[in-house]
Amino acid sequence: MSTIGNKTKKITLDKFHQAENPSHTHNGFKMPAIFGLLLLTSLYISNSPAEENTADQNNSQEPISATISVTATRAQQENTEVPASINTKNNEEIRLDAPTQQRELFNSIAGVRVTQTGSTIGHMTAIRMPTNTGPYYLFLQDGIPVQSSGFFNHNGLAYTNFSTADSTEVLKGAGTALYGSDSVAATINVLSIDAGNVQGVNIKPEAGSDGYRRFSINGGKTLGDTADFSAGFSHSAGDGWRDHTAFQRDELSLKHVVDLNDYNSLKTLFSFNKTEAEMAGNLIGLEEFKNNPTSVGNIEDTLNQGLEITRKFDFMRLSTEWINETHKGMEFSSIAYLRSNRNRYTAT
Repeated sequence: MSTIGNKTKKITLDKFHQAENPSHTHNGFKMPAIFGLLLLTSLYISNSPAEENTADQNNSQEPISATISVTATRAQQENTEVPASINTKNNEEIRLDAPTQQRELFNSIAGVRVTQTGSTIGHMTAIRMPTNTGPYYLFLQDGIPVQSSGFFNHNGLAYTNFSTADSTEVLKGAGTALYGSDSVAATINVLSIDAGNVQGVNIKPEAGSDGYRRFSINGGKTLGDTADFSAGFSHSAGDGWRDHTAFQRDELSLKHVVDLNDYNSLKTLFSFNKTEAEMAGNLIGLEEFKNNPTSVGNIEDTLNQGLEITRKFDFMRLSTEWINETHKGMEFSSIAYLRSNRNRYTAT
């Protein structure tokens, strides 16, 4: 059976990877830090003016609140207008969930199952497929892939700032050429905090069982008439409810958006996260599960030999997106980014 990592009861007090390749599993395996400088360019064309006028006339009777997403085309669209199965989770839902692990952010979405593995930060995903570790999912942070297509890591959500996310979107089924070849079964997009959703400063300390604690702070500010800035930071740690499942994690997100003129704008993002987590093994047999569920599992002999079994994830990315809307009904965007991934672990 698969083991579950940190399990906590949280009390909240509100005050305002480059990836491992599964075929390379050796003791002491380390992936070096890899830097990438890439450029993404996309063109989005909306309905013609005539169609827009017709839609405006049909919908002029009463305004209806609609769910907006950006993953399918990189442009804001109502979900009902996207010819795809896409689910969104807004900031209010995320605040209620207060996720500390990837599964706590995504498993409330219909048709999505994320299973945590023995390192508490590692995971496997099941969307339109059985739970697997194959390269069938595309993981995005603010619309940009967190790993290269040729180096898929099934733990890729560890590279996203999931615990400080403002919203998230899941596009089920094969994705588009906007993002590359990894989007076979689904595309998961984690979006950082937006200044429009938070003004001022919000501080949130948390504490729970098994040594769990987290401190997070976020805020946003409008800068004049043409720009805004938002930031979010989180530090979390815990001892884990099982033996040898302690962890600590830091996340930082910065976003600056400025309108250069009526037709051009720039969006600059900085994302950083760092995780170090102990790893537990699988429980062997039903009796072990019933009588000793906190056991470290089938890696006890390895630990007794003095080998420290841990998993470490480091991610950092700086990106700038230029958006041009010179022609009505047409949006052109180009994203340049510098990304560094590192995944270090001891395989058993």
